[in-house]
Amino acid sequence: MTVIIEGISIVIRAKSLAVGFSNWQSFLDWVPNKTLCCDGELARIGFMSPSDVSSSVSNLEHRGIRYLVDRQSLDIAVVDQLHGLCCSCDWLEVGTMPYNGDEAKPIMAAKLIGGKNNLLMLPDNWDYRSSLTMNYRFIPTPEIEHSFADIDDSIPGQRAFIDFDGKKWFMNRTNIPKD
Repeated sequence: MTVIIEGISIVIRAKSLAVGFSNWQSFLDWVPNKTLCCDGELARIGFMSPSDVSSSVSNLEHRGIRYLVDRQSLDIAVVDQLHGLCCSCDWLEVGTMPYNGDEAKPIMAAKLIGGKNNLLMLPDNWDYRSSLTMNYRFIPTPEIEHSFADIDDSIPGQRAFIDFDGKKWFMNRTNIPKD
């Protein structure tokens, strides 16, 4: 497995990036948040909101990088941390593995089938103790509106909530790239 999967991840075949971007730097400039990791074969970007995933995939498709053809992932795969691949994909292997060999710290990861890279790539400054892998909580969108109250002290790029037990929760939002 080569790239971590957290939240809802967009995994792009690295070779497909040349279709939508003039060079690696233009792709890096496009990346909407700080969750990118790449192994040379795959590029992965993580999200916490399905609407952010949808907007980013649409933007990539507008650039010529294709998501689904006949219900099959072509250049882009969407992978959920809890449920795995969201659509059929014959080029990506997804599963759990122990983080740093520690069976008590399972993580979800993805690898290009037939790929050469076996080292796990993580976003810069990723730390297991503060990771979404260790601290996730899935909240369906309708439940957010009924079980939480928005609070005013949120950090830019985050939506902050307080649940009815008084615990504070954050949902990172993405600056969706413009064409």
